[in-house]
Amino acid sequence: MIAHLGIKPEPAATKLAEYLLTNRLPITKETFRSALQWLKAADAAEVGLPVIKTMFIQQLPFVKGVFDALFTQSKGEPFHKLLSGFRQQLQDGGAVTGTASKLKEVLDSLHVAKQNQLQQIGLQKLVTTWLNSDSTPEMKSGAFSLLQKTAFVPKGMTESVFLES
Repeated sequence: MIAHLGIKPEPAATKLAEYLLTNRLPITKETFRSALQWLKAADAAEVGLPVIKTMFIQQLPFVKGVFDALFTQSKGEPFHKLLSGFRQQLQDGGAVTGTASKLKEVLDSLHVAKQNQLQQIGLQKLVTTWLNSDSTPEMKSGAFSLLQKTAFVPKGMTESVFLES
C-alpha cells in the first residue's frame, strides 16, 4: 500500500498504514501524507493514531489544527494549564493587537474565576473532612490545622471554641 501511494517505506509509514488498514479507515494519498507528517511532528504515534481515527469517525476536517487540538486534549493536560500556556504565548508574541489584548483579558478573568473556584472547593473539602464522623482523628486534626493556616479559623482558637462560636 505504501508503494502504491508513492510514499517512502519507513517504520512510521508502515505503522500508520497498518493502523489505517486494521481499523478500515479511508485512505488517500493526501490524507496519508498529512497524517504521517503530523505523527512525526507529534513524536507520539501511540496517542496520535487514535486521534486520526477519531477525526475519520467523527468526520472532522482533516487539517492540522483539528489534529493538534485533539492530540493536546488526548494527553489529558488540565484545561487551566492550556489556557495559561495560551496566555503566555500571547504575551510573548510581541505585537500587541486589540484582539490579543481582549483575549488576555478573557483569559485572565477565566483564570481568576477558576482559581477562586478551586480555593472554595479546597476549603469545602477541608471543612467536610474535619466535620465528617467517618474521618480519623488524624485526618480531623490535620484538616483543622490547615484551616487555621489558611486563616479560615483564627490562630489559637480551639476546635471546640470555633464550633461554639
